[in-house]
Amino acid sequence: MHAVRLSKANLAAQTEPLPALDAQGFSGVRKITRPELVKLMTKTRPLSQDENENLDRGCPGLACLYQGLSLRRWPESARGTRAYLRREDALSRRCPAGQDNFIFLKQAWWVNDKPPPPDAATGEVPLASITRTKPGWYTFNYAVYFPSTATYVWINHREYGFPVNVVKPQKAYLSLSPPPLDAGRSAQIYCSTCR
Repeated sequence: MHAVRLSKANLAAQTEPLPALDAQGFSGVRKITRPELVKLMTKTRPLSQDENENLDRGCPGLACLYQGLSLRRWPESARGTRAYLRREDALSRRCPAGQDNFIFLKQAWWVNDKPPPPDAATGEVPLASITRTKPGWYTFNYAVYFPSTATYVWINHREYGFPVNVVKPQKAYLSLSPPPLDAGRSAQIYCSTCR
């Protein structure tokens, strides 16, 4: 019976949303360790085992964790997710009553080497307008955007475990600007999921 109560308490904790993170008061990009990130994320409740495992996946896991839909692959695969070239268009999306607009960005390469023209009425572009793979490369990035604090948060890579994590530990980044684009990731879309 005691185990049932613990299970119900853990389930209740998982339904309480994680707090928005905040980069206010910092200029540039604030780089923190994974334990520091977890401390910021757990101000109201601890992470469940499933949430910790999602965080172990790196940037797609961080986005899925905050998306709150129990996805274990890519956050853009959530039903009804839409893509935009501009943050303002993603933020202006109207969700059904009782649902929130969750915003994240995805960075990689343009499928056709340039951004597609957005829909004139909605500003939408196809989710498939950027790709994670390019011959000779395999890199992409996801970042969560918190409108209430105007903060972007991303994490560098998955948790590799010991001994690799000693040399290459997970690091998280908080900024008032999106992750910088570069030759390794030159394309960016803002995604919106009603949840």
